[in-house]
Amino acid sequence: MVIEYRVIEESELDAYLVADELAFGFRRNPNEPLDWPRGDLDRAFAAFDGAEIAGTGRNYTFELTVPGPACVPAAAVSWIGTLPTHRRRGVLVGMMDVLHRDARERGEMLAMLTASEGGIYARFGYGIATMRLACRIARENAALRDAPSAGGRVRLLSSDDARRVLPELWDRVRPRCPGYVSRPSFWWPSTYFDRAEEGAARMYAVHETPDGHVDGSVTYEVHNRWHGGFPDARVEVWDIVSENDTARRALCEYLLSVDLVTRYDIINAPLDEPLRWWLVNPRAMQAEYLIDQLWVRLLDVAVCLAARRYEVPGTVTIEVVEPDGSRTRVALDGGSDGAQCAVTTATADLTIPLPALGSAYLGGISLSSLGRAGLVEEHTAGALARADAMFRTRVAPHTPSWF
Repeated sequence: MVIEYRVIEESELDAYLVADELAFGFRRNPNEPLDWPRGDLDRAFAAFDGAEIAGTGRNYTFELTVPGPACVPAAAVSWIGTLPTHRRRGVLVGMMDVLHRDARERGEMLAMLTASEGGIYARFGYGIATMRLACRIARENAALRDAPSAGGRVRLLSSDDARRVLPELWDRVRPRCPGYVSRPSFWWPSTYFDRAEEGAARMYAVHETPDGHVDGSVTYEVHNRWHGGFPDARVEVWDIVSENDTARRALCEYLLSVDLVTRYDIINAPLDEPLRWWLVNPRAMQAEYLIDQLWVRLLDVAVCLAARRYEVPGTVTIEVVEPDGSRTRVALDGGSDGAQCAVTTATADLTIPLPALGSAYLGGISLSSLGRAGLVEEHTAGALARADAMFRTRVAPHTPSWF
């Protein structure tokens, strides 16, 4: 079997969509907008077995916010799929090589993805950089502690207004928040606005300051149910975006006061979500599951490490082990005002596999915890503690997006 990898033509998009459906075992809604599939079409690759598309994979041109904060160019890997008839034949390995080469040629320092399965991507150099917390709050336990009113108001948006206001808010907020990624114009329609579950009411609300500035939003669905004349609705919270904690609290207070509701499901909360501490009963915010969200692969280690800022000043020499076993040694000198990193021949303080370095890159997963798992070797006493102090962030990195 000879597989050819190439960018698809626009005329091949329908076949590409079908191949993706077959790989994931679903059928696409024929009325679904095609903004997301058509976006960055010049980066949509297919693995061809003769005339048949045997696998799919593509990069999107995104940015990732890293500690500093700073926005860096990143390849957003998506649409990874292989036909059931072609699995275990190296199609995925070839596709990942093609996508990484494409990203490097475009000057992107890292690649990132949100995975459908958690056991695939470490062997390609990706590490879990942010986590996704899903939690549930019962209405009867949803009371918030009293807090001084900061003024402003929460108001509902029409769908048309939401399509204008929410992208503007996101573009203001995401450069400040490590783990946030860009949401290009073609991402929003089919990936966000037009994906409401059948029978659910999609709602959009914003918080405004007293002078009318929108500084927060929440997108949620109401799943209405009634039993014996009593309401049993469920609110599913998709997205809370805020410039500050005042707006976030106001939006949470609004959500927890929605009528005819018996429970609230938050499907992607940050690990340090403050709502737990605003509740009279913190136990009421019960974790449903905690899973990986954003996976990161550093394509140019020295450039990536120099691009972010560090909580405390320090130096450390790291030997990075690539998935193929090759090794690169870099010397990092970083602090809150900037960083320098370059390839070196100096003795390594730490040896870190590339996926583990990707996990630590945004500051949400400590190198010490990875070391306890046997993934980091310390050669110089104190180097691991020093690196921990440098890499950590005051706010847990979080990725509300999916792609």
